[in-house]
Amino acid sequence: MPQVSNSATQIWEEAADRLKQHLSPDIFERWIACIVPLKTENKAIHLGVSNQMFSEWLECNYGQLITQTVSDLSGTDLTLKFETGHLPKSDPTTDTSEGKAKHARSGRSKKPSTKVVAKKLGCSPLFKFDTFIVGDHSRFAHAASWAVATTPGAVYNPLFMYGGTGLGKTHLLQSIAQHVASASDMTAKIEYLTSEDFANAFIDAIKNGTLPQFRERYRNVDLLLI
Repeated sequence: MPQVSNSATQIWEEAADRLKQHLSPDIFERWIACIVPLKTENKAIHLGVSNQMFSEWLECNYGQLITQTVSDLSGTDLTLKFETGHLPKSDPTTDTSEGKAKHARSGRSKKPSTKVVAKKLGCSPLFKFDTFIVGDHSRFAHAASWAVATTPGAVYNPLFMYGGTGLGKTHLLQSIAQHVASASDMTAKIEYLTSEDFANAFIDAIKNGTLPQFRERYRNVDLLLI
């Protein structure tokens, strides 16, 4: 077990209390409450997180806010250093005992298989987060996609991705769809379709006078991916 600095613990406990006032309860519990304070050293506070993806997501989305908060509380300018390999109780990227208990109470013996999920959504079973190769130019897109998949509707709502052919846009979109579907045991309402299919559906709705049904279909979903 790593040695935890008392000063780091004190600063982080106060910082967490302050951050809790500025963030939604869901975001705080998923991404902030599970951070482990480690030490303060060389004008930096070291915080433990589970993995590199977690670290990159925090850096992109809340790095500035966290840095400013710990600096204000310590009375000096502190830089932020994330260290991976720490598994707190409420890590949103791993199964928790609470999550397992809820799953058990649902009466389901196991989650639907990857092939079942992919077939229902019209996705490739190969296009999942654990098969996506993260490169220097796709780190932010990958982190943002993971954030959408784990907290749908809470962050990056909407999320717009663009890029050249073969860079992984389809892979990430299908990864989001399959993660949300699997996590909800297929109860989430998900629409995954091409922009051409969406445009054609809109044109057909105008021709046939069914715009109310069109709006009803696409507005009342948990996740819309085009």
